[in-house]
Amino acid sequence: MAEPESDVGTEINSSTEAPDSPNLSSPEVEEEEDPGIDIADLERVYKSLQGPLLWNLPEFNETKMSRHIYRLRDLLHVPHSTWGAVVLRFTLCWLYYKHGEIERSRAELSEIDALIQTVEWAGEDGALLRRCLEGVEHVLQATWAHLANRNTQLKDMWYEIAQIVPFKDLSAQQQAAVWGLQASCRYCFFEWVGFRLKAAAIRAQELYPREPEWPRIYGDQPASVVGDAFTPHIAIYSATWHLQKKRPEPAKELLRRALTAWPENAFVQLSAAVMYAREKSAIRDEEMADKCSAAAIRIAPDCVITNVVRRMVVPSHHAPCLALCETTYGKGVLALLPFLSTGTFSLEVIMRGFFMR
Repeated sequence: MAEPESDVGTEINSSTEAPDSPNLSSPEVEEEEDPGIDIADLERVYKSLQGPLLWNLPEFNETKMSRHIYRLRDLLHVPHSTWGAVVLRFTLCWLYYKHGEIERSRAELSEIDALIQTVEWAGEDGALLRRCLEGVEHVLQATWAHLANRNTQLKDMWYEIAQIVPFKDLSAQQQAAVWGLQASCRYCFFEWVGFRLKAAAIRAQELYPREPEWPRIYGDQPASVVGDAFTPHIAIYSATWHLQKKRPEPAKELLRRALTAWPENAFVQLSAAVMYAREKSAIRDEEMADKCSAAAIRIAPDCVITNVVRRMVVPSHHAPCLALCETTYGKGVLALLPFLSTGTFSLEVIMRGFFMR
């Protein structure tokens, strides 16, 4: 299988000070003797590792980068699933790295590690991450290594690098997960939906056609939203797609199933609230809009976008975090509401930074 090509070169640093990270420092490492490993071979292995620091993700000026950080941190209140939280945190890891906040970049990796450690108990919410676990672990460990190499010579990292399963040794399903993770990180930026995102998603689909999430990233719909295709993200996206195609009945059924399956999922609740509340929606239902938006506020009370949706449903609603709306999403509340009330996919594109272009 071909390995993902990196658009960014890899530099081997000369400092010997090792960073403090849970994956790259342990008492046993100091006791290992240098096995006389070939440095050229080590460099080849290192450069084959895949992670957000080598994916040529979008770069912005300092002001826009700070706003994207605000936006992604707000979305962490309402990830569509455990996989969605992992995607957001890898993307934040990249942004903090480019912003020069290395400790915060490492902190995001620690949070991802915690999600991985608990995914077995995440129920259906963690199904996609469980299917992609080895691929995500490769990216996590590789990113720890990429951050460590800022301060540590590669020859002093041989033991840690040896613990990482090489990309070429991953199964087709897990290689697809790495490509899908890259595509998902790109999907977080509205203005960067283009060739690179589609190419990564298509490569993921080619490697493992059975995973419905990969074609969904570039807009294809699953034949039916059952089994592995019934995830919060796909269910909401498909319901929205049916509404756009003026098919209200399948949209209503998907929302019913999603709200029944994930009543404590804020993403599902606020997305349903928008579909029920839109003025020209074929499934307009003020009672359901009120119920779903109230549930979203209960689950994620400090989330800016959740409070914007509640304001859409209840014009008298106010929350202190709404003052951060323009900083977080590029427009103030009064400017967002008309857009949110009219466009079928308006909520999704706002959450992906449409007004930060």
